[in-house]
Amino acid sequence: MQKDKLYVVAMQCAKLNANGCARDCCNCMYNIHNYVNDVREASFLKANAYSNYHRQNVVVKYCKDRVKAASLAGPVVVIILVLVCIWGRSSIKNYITPSKAEVIQETEYFLVNTSWTASDISKIQSVLRRMPSAVYDVNRDGMINCIDYAIIFRRLHGHDAYIVHNINPHTGMNHLFIQVRIGLDVYDVEPSGTPDRWSMSSVWGMRYNPYFNQDVTSQWGM
Repeated sequence: MQKDKLYVVAMQCAKLNANGCARDCCNCMYNIHNYVNDVREASFLKANAYSNYHRQNVVVKYCKDRVKAASLAGPVVVIILVLVCIWGRSSIKNYITPSKAEVIQETEYFLVNTSWTASDISKIQSVLRRMPSAVYDVNRDGMINCIDYAIIFRRLHGHDAYIVHNINPHTGMNHLFIQVRIGLDVYDVEPSGTPDRWSMSSVWGMRYNPYFNQDVTSQWGM
């Protein structure tokens, strides 16, 4: 199993833990001890992810607070603070070296998204309410399926909604869905779900394993 994928799973575990997770670790899909036989290696990856997650949270909170406080002081001050925030965020040593695309994405986050709140979930729910009347046979294959739902959802939600393909040979899952990424927050969204039940884990249960996720947004010309 590749370490970069293990790190992503461990980061999701850290996020859940920070929000007061009460899951059964033995059966949790985000417990990397379920994927690595070497206890020391798994513990190291988990500790590294937890440490980086909490450090990044501190930096993000600091940046958002400073940008908000300076919003009335003029655009020049805001730009300076944004650049300082980006520098501070990039100075944190990550277990995986970020790619150029990730750096660009982080820059966009600080320039555009400086006040993310619980409205992120409200936006997801709002798009889901529009989906039944908006979805159609986008790729003209004579069917309306997960492909059409994923593409339409991204169009309605915007650039922070990514199309993800999950092929799990163990459970038979072969499915496109949406992953909304906002700063450190990641929401796995079933685009054919309802406003009350839309997370991949709640819709698909144990059939869904994030380890098999692959970002295919670019493959659909988006």
